[in-house]
Amino acid sequence: MEKGKISSLQMAFMMYPTIVATAVLGVPSITAKYAKTDLWLSPILASLIGYATVYITYKLHKLYPKQTVIQFSEQIIGRIPGKILGFLFLFFYIPITGQILRSYGEFIVDSFLVKTPISVIMASMVLLCAFIVRGGIEAIGRAAQLLVPVFIFPLLLLIVLLGPDLEFKNIFPILGNGIMPPIKGSIVPGGWFSEFFLMIFLLPFLTDMKKGMKSGMMAVFAVMMTLIVVNLLVLFILGSTTA
Repeated sequence: MEKGKISSLQMAFMMYPTIVATAVLGVPSITAKYAKTDLWLSPILASLIGYATVYITYKLHKLYPKQTVIQFSEQIIGRIPGKILGFLFLFFYIPITGQILRSYGEFIVDSFLVKTPISVIMASMVLLCAFIVRGGIEAIGRAAQLLVPVFIFPLLLLIVLLGPDLEFKNIFPILGNGIMPPIKGSIVPGGWFSEFFLMIFLLPFLTDMKKGMKSGMMAVFAVMMTLIVVNLLVLFILGSTTA
C-alpha cells in the first residue's frame, strides 16, 4: 500500500503534463476541422469540462476521504455495480495508456530516432515508468515538479524562434460563422480535460488537502492557456491548412 505523500502543487505538476503531452499533438488539427480560424477559442470552452471535473472530484473526495473512486463507488451504487464500475475504470485506463505510449513512440521515431524500432522506444518508456512507479508517488511528484519547467521552456523558445514567421492575420475573421464552430471544436478537447478525474486517485495522498481544488483549478487553467498558445502558433504558421 502506498505510504508516500505529495503536496497539492505537486499534484498540479503531475496533472499538467498528463493532459498536455498528448493534447498538443492532436488538438490543433482536430479543433481546426470544426472551428477553422476560431480553433483558439475551443480550449477555453473545453476547459469548462475540466473545471467541472475538478469540482466534482474534490467534492467526492471530501465525502469519502482516504478512499479511491473504486472503493467509494461500492458505497454509492452498491457492491456489485461498484465492482463493475471499478472494472470499467481499469478497462478504460489500461488501453488509453497503451494508446498514449504508442503516440509517444510514433512521435519520437518520426521526429528524431527515425531508424530506431518503435518497440525499443516504447519498451524504454515502460521501463522508465516502472522504475519511477516503484519509487512511489513522492518520486513521481518530485520528478514532475522538476521536469515540467523543462517541458515548458522549449515551448517558450519556440514562440521566440517562430516570431518572424507568424502571420497574425490568419486569426481573422473571429467568429465569422458564429459560436457553433468553436463549440463543436471543443467537444474532442473536452475529452482531454475530463482526464482531470485522475485527481481522484491522488487526493487521498495530499499533505494539504484544503488546497486540492485550488491546485486542480490552476492545473486546468495552465492546460487551457498552453493549448490556446499552441493552437494560435499553429494557426499563425499554417493558416487554412492547419486541419
